[in-house]
Amino acid sequence: YIEFEAADKVKEFMDSSQGMEVDGRSVTLDYVGAKSSFQKGGDRGGRGGRGAGRGGGGGRDGGPSAKSKTLIVLGLSYNTDQDGLQSAFADSMSARVATDRETGQSRGFGFVDFDSEDSASKALEVMNQSELDGRTLRVDFAAEK
Repeated sequence: YIEFEAADKVKEFMDSSQGMEVDGRSVTLDYVGAKSSFQKGGDRGGRGGRGAGRGGGGGRDGGPSAKSKTLIVLGLSYNTDQDGLQSAFADSMSARVATDRETGQSRGFGFVDFDSEDSASKALEVMNQSELDGRTLRVDFAAEK
């Protein structure tokens, strides 16, 4: 996270830095509220950030997305594999780590499936802001396909 004292500084940084490369990887910047919640908003540029695809990224009020049986897990270490992700989430049925089609390298997020919305909800409460492989996870309900 990068914290700013003024909103205009955030916009200035986002406009000048969206898509920059760090260690050979393109960076997608996004706005968030407090570290423990998701918040929609802003021009994400690039490939769409959390607002595209199955991602989810919070409800309109900044709270969690609509419940589902699948969780999206953001902030994964590039060393976390599918087995490690699934074993971190008790009672999960399966897990998938998103990878780059060309290189096969992790994209830093994944999905974890559960047999019920209740199981997913309990896992979200336990795992959001927890650590896995040295990284703090951000967990939310994934939008349905």
